[in-house]
Amino acid sequence: SANVGIAKASNGIARVTNGTTGVGALGAALPVASKTSGYSVLNTDTGYAFDNIGASGSVTFTLPTPAAGLNYRVCRVADQAVVVDVAAGVTIQSGASATTSGGDVSLSAVGSCLHIWAVSTTQWFGLLAGTASFN
Repeated sequence: SANVGIAKASNGIARVTNGTTGVGALGAALPVASKTSGYSVLNTDTGYAFDNIGASGSVTFTLPTPAAGLNYRVCRVADQAVVVDVAAGVTIQSGASATTSGGDVSLSAVGSCLHIWAVSTTQWFGLLAGTASFN
């Protein structure tokens, strides 16, 4: 049918269509970067998911100063320590758990992931799947 393919709705969302009904919204693939040693996360990395695939030791992800729009995911895939670190004067909060100023989050088990986004110039909020310690 000539109507099968990609259609753009009036709200601007592109959908795959079978000619009768929309099959689903299109989205961009999540960029993923595996790190095997410490990494200073860049503002230009916003939207990335980081993991520790291939690491033979601890991997620390040092976040930039929080700024509106910045967000990252950090996941522990290899059975090596993964730490998310922030500068002095900055905290990470997820639910009732929070780091101290300049503290860190240590993902405690393989499969644990932290999705974080900046809410001010001194605070990251996070959504934790799995277990972690907030230091």
